[in-house]
Amino acid sequence: MITVMLFVGGMIGTVVGLTIKLRRRGGVRGESADELRIEQARREQASGARASYSSINVRSTFGLTTEDLHKYHR
Repeated sequence: MITVMLFVGGMIGTVVGLTIKLRRRGGVRGESADELRIEQARREQASGARASYSSINVRSTFGLTTEDLHKYHR
């Protein structure tokens, strides 16, 4: 009975901790125009990578080329 209570308490603590962390992180945005432009460019780059390397597109091609490897490597 005590182990079940400890497990449930641990799960609740984990959920609360992750919620707090994600809420703090989600509200952080760039304040200057440069930071906003960088954020927008990275969002567009990630969107392009998701579209280019979807499972359908990757199956019909040879995968990443050497120029793509350094383009998306950070």
